[in-house]
Amino acid sequence: MAFNKAAGLLVLLLLIGTTGLLADPVLTRPETVADRIIIYPDHKNPKLFYYVPTRLNLSQAFGQPNFFFYKYVYAKNQGADDPRSTTGGVLTLSVEFGDETQILKKEKGLQFEYRPVPVETIDISLRYTGLENKEEQAETGEEKKTLGSNKVLWTGKSFTFPLSGASASYLWKIYEEKKA
Repeated sequence: MAFNKAAGLLVLLLLIGTTGLLADPVLTRPETVADRIIIYPDHKNPKLFYYVPTRLNLSQAFGQPNFFFYKYVYAKNQGADDPRSTTGGVLTLSVEFGDETQILKKEKGLQFEYRPVPVETIDISLRYTGLENKEEQAETGEEKKTLGSNKVLWTGKSFTFPLSGASASYLWKIYEEKKA
């Protein structure tokens, strides 16, 4: 009889000890849905899944992209021998993560609830042309890897990027020709 109590106690301890292991996200195997969306099951609710957002979209306001672009040219004439001009610009973008729930409901089923994984930070940089890096490398002698970066808090964030004169002119030309 003492053996049965010891075995029962051992089984009870094993059950209690392994419940903590079930809650460890490192031990949870992710599942890939639609060949691109990674989901993780919730440890307490079998009908709840968390997905990793896969798209970063330009925010919309009243059906229009939410961005601000400013190009400036400052000319200061200090005489015929020393005219100076300064050019540049600023680009502000508002971005947000895309909603993957419709794809998940279609692929995995309507009976489940889907929530985005809580993302604390993300690094982002603006890459559209080689003009920035070439100008900075010529001025400083070293190559800069990102034009600008910022940290994002969960669903969306606005980013402001300083632009050189060449980049601001390039973006302005695209804007005037209605190519963007």
